[in-house]
Amino acid sequence: MNVSIYIFGEFAAGYSQYPQDYTTAIFKQFNSKAKSQTQLCIHRDGDLIYYAYIRKLSEQKYIGLCAVLNGMMFSDVQTVFELFEQQITGMISRGDLIFFNFQGDITTNVTQLHLCRSTIEQLQNALRSQLDRLPIIPLPAVSFGVSKDSVKEFIMDESTSNIIDASAKYGYTFIYKDKNYETSQTQSVKNIILKLNNDKVELQKRCDDLSSLLTQEKVKQRNMKYVGILGTVVIFFGIVLWNKVLFPSEVTRYETGEFVYYGPLNKNHQPNGIGVAIYPETDLQKRRYYIGNFVNGKREDNEAMLLYQNGDYYYGSMSDDKWGNGTFYNKTDNSHYSGEFLENEPYNGTWYDHKPVIKIYNGYEKVLTNSN
Repeated sequence: MNVSIYIFGEFAAGYSQYPQDYTTAIFKQFNSKAKSQTQLCIHRDGDLIYYAYIRKLSEQKYIGLCAVLNGMMFSDVQTVFELFEQQITGMISRGDLIFFNFQGDITTNVTQLHLCRSTIEQLQNALRSQLDRLPIIPLPAVSFGVSKDSVKEFIMDESTSNIIDASAKYGYTFIYKDKNYETSQTQSVKNIILKLNNDKVELQKRCDDLSSLLTQEKVKQRNMKYVGILGTVVIFFGIVLWNKVLFPSEVTRYETGEFVYYGPLNKNHQPNGIGVAIYPETDLQKRRYYIGNFVNGKREDNEAMLLYQNGDYYYGSMSDDKWGNGTFYNKTDNSHYSGEFLENEPYNGTWYDHKPVIKIYNGYEKVLTNSN
């Protein structure tokens, strides 16, 4: 089947489409006539018939996918609608062109589509392959008794035969979906994003606390080695928060029984890859979050972060769910241990006792006694 695939819409820098050709005015007309959050717009223009799916992102912005056939038409419009929806769902899940923000709204930061050519061509090939498998029928002769600008409207639940007859006869046929805009997969991703946003707020508070501690240690410590360690932890925490929690490449919510997990799973439904474990308040070890890599359900990472309910945390390597080489920070007395662990207990390393060494009073420094 000879089908041309277009992607178009109103993005961050205005209207854009790929590929760019004479169809611009037609696609803009689709949007100007659109009335719902999501709809399929079918346009008959002589021997050409356009199947354009439009998804509103905001009052001004939208994204559209369009398949153009010559001399033929689809006989299963509902499946066409569903295939377009699946493509939108996949784009959101992967963050291709559009994504959920932390308020749960679909948005975009794309300026011009030709700058995303590689991504778009993959989308085109995938959609073309799916549409090629759908049944088609010859496009009937043009009905000159109906204006080429005539419009017929349906909702998705109406008769397929009526929709097919109208799409061959009228200039524009709109099929609206006035509820359940999100597929179950899209809704799942949306819920995860909202949950991660709530977790981000809590984690950000912890990060701010660590930053405040770092500021205090700059005054308290003469040995900048300690401050450097804390600074590294704060920077690492920010990087993990950004890359591993806020923008994971693949996110699945999974109840393991021990914790709630967000991240990729293997074929046995075990955590496998970069993810986040959120422990319940009843956790016997009083853990709160684990942020890092999993291998077949076990924590395996050279840069793992394990936070406890009382503010303690461990940062370092983990293998077979056990600590390796890293740093354990004790919130109670602001001390920390750096070195090797055996069975999650200090083994070869050094404990650092953080205590005030200089007092500032009216701008004057006083070295406290019993300080090294």
